[in-house]
Amino acid sequence: VGAVEPAADTGAAIATDVVRDLEALARLVGEIASRDGVVVAPIGVGENALHEAPVGFAFALGPGRAAYVPFGHAGLSSHPQLGREAVIESIATLLGVGRWGGTETKATLALLGDSGREPAPPVWDAEIAGFLLDPAGTRGIVALAAQHLGRRLRSWEEFAGRGAKAVSATDLPIETTAVWAGEMAAAVAELAPL
Repeated sequence: VGAVEPAADTGAAIATDVVRDLEALARLVGEIASRDGVVVAPIGVGENALHEAPVGFAFALGPGRAAYVPFGHAGLSSHPQLGREAVIESIATLLGVGRWGGTETKATLALLGDSGREPAPPVWDAEIAGFLLDPAGTRGIVALAAQHLGRRLRSWEEFAGRGAKAVSATDLPIETTAVWAGEMAAAVAELAPL
């Protein structure tokens, strides 16, 4: 497990652990299972969460701490990383026994359902909560963080590019993705009381 420091432009002080092996995954699941709830964010699902599988999951671990579990990155810098099935099995078990929520919960449910797992339904989704608070407002974690936390987060497009210059989630370096993912997971955890 390696800690990755946050990007300087966001002002967030989130230390993100990158989980790359089964032993570290077991420790992470144990730590999260001991909490009252799980905050999870699938990373890299893009605009169509039901058709683009995530490349990893981010978890909020407390103030200033997060973890990123990569499993779908490609390229020379993508190893070591865990296999998709090992991650899905651990995540499905974790989400099947306790209270959980986050962002893009539909994408998480779809991925686990496509793999034959049925976690408990999420008890909250930050974007749904944002919609209920202001149906006409801008949606997404970036907008909610700006409105309710006074924090500027980079959007997926700012992080991965847009249009012809966009880099696919699978081609992004794990360490760089971990920084962005940690910032998102931490913001989602802070938005949970919405």
